[in-house]
Amino acid sequence: MIMQDPTRTDPNLGGVFISTSQIYQLLLELKYDFKAMDIKLDASSAASSDHETRIRGLEKWKYAISASLISSLAALAIALIKLFVP
Repeated sequence: MIMQDPTRTDPNLGGVFISTSQIYQLLLELKYDFKAMDIKLDASSAASSDHETRIRGLEKWKYAISASLISSLAALAIALIKLFVP
């Protein structure tokens, strides 16, 4: 009886056989998946940038309102002092 090498990948021996066309098809699918992920990543980056711009704008308003409120209160205090102190 002839002994066969069990490490051979002959399809007749129950090994795994992947054709080059199957590999090529899988590579194309991966290419399109990566392209779709790249598009989503770009969109997410743009949305994040827009979000940061909006937050910075709100922070500027917050500090501007605080400064104007302090100056208004100071002007009111000076006016009241001038009104009540002869």
